[in-house]
Amino acid sequence: MRKTEHWEAALLHRLVRVSSTLLVAAALTTASPVDGGELSTLTAVRTAYSAISGTQTGLWVAVEAGDFRREGLQVQLIYIAGAARVAQAMIAGDVQLATAGGEGVVAANAGGADLVYFGGIINVPAFGLVVSPRIRGVADLRGRRMGITRFGASTDFTLRYALKRWGLEPQKDVTVLQLGGQPEILAALTAGHIDGGVFAEPFTTRAVRAGNTLLRDLGKEGIEFVHLGLVTRRAFLRSQEAVVERFLKGYTRGVHRVFQDRETALRVLAKYTRATDPEALAAAYRYATSYIQRVPHPTLKGIQLVIDESPYPGARGMKAEQFVDTTVLRRLEDSGFLKQFER
Repeated sequence: MRKTEHWEAALLHRLVRVSSTLLVAAALTTASPVDGGELSTLTAVRTAYSAISGTQTGLWVAVEAGDFRREGLQVQLIYIAGAARVAQAMIAGDVQLATAGGEGVVAANAGGADLVYFGGIINVPAFGLVVSPRIRGVADLRGRRMGITRFGASTDFTLRYALKRWGLEPQKDVTVLQLGGQPEILAALTAGHIDGGVFAEPFTTRAVRAGNTLLRDLGKEGIEFVHLGLVTRRAFLRSQEAVVERFLKGYTRGVHRVFQDRETALRVLAKYTRATDPEALAAAYRYATSYIQRVPHPTLKGIQLVIDESPYPGARGMKAEQFVDTTVLRRLEDSGFLKQFER
């Protein structure tokens, strides 16, 4: 295990001892005047998003278009790069809900945490592996340096899994470097500090337009994978089930709006990704509508893949069902709420 992984795993193990009462107490109710038929009292919920990419479009649009407010929630967005750090923040009680990939959640639960997916966002590794022009094939990756966001993030898991499928050993044959976020990977590639990186839109298009090459579309590699899902602590879900239900309804409405209102989605993407290039924004929108699920079902098979590939001893023998609680999702299905958003 890498030195950084040792540190993060140790921190996760310490954090899981934090009392769950810190998290349960963090759902604050605030009085706020609201227009447009929304509830006049909003429940504040701190929510982390783990990447600056089109994967987060549904969440961002739901906030910007008022879909959460109409459900009585004041969603306070916090950017925390990488699932491992999202898990740490959630265990510490800094956030109550989050979008996160699989490896950080599996690592946390292997250390005794109680994180669960209550919804799914993207169930394939929707990344592009973009490399410098001097790399012409997978074989040329040997001896190169590849950038990811953070160890334990979906970019990390996807790259390592793909390299192994191609007969390359991560860190031995290909150096994997954590750089922080998508903008940082692009900056490092542009400066020549790395030979390639794992990107999501709009950064995939921006990297290619800068003269680099899309070597592989990893979303088309035939892998079912928990790229991104909706996560909370089981303790929070049990004590604040109504809040989670309202969040899931607001999020689903936001995703529906993404598919129905392209202009709003593009405006929101521009705000959160700080992209101004119309081509990159259009690519990010196509990416979002190609991969984000209209109805937020998590993937048990994709979660099990992450568990089976986990380097953490505590993950051995775990089952995907331990990481998922679809109580709220099933209730929304049974009520007919989700059916209206299937197409």
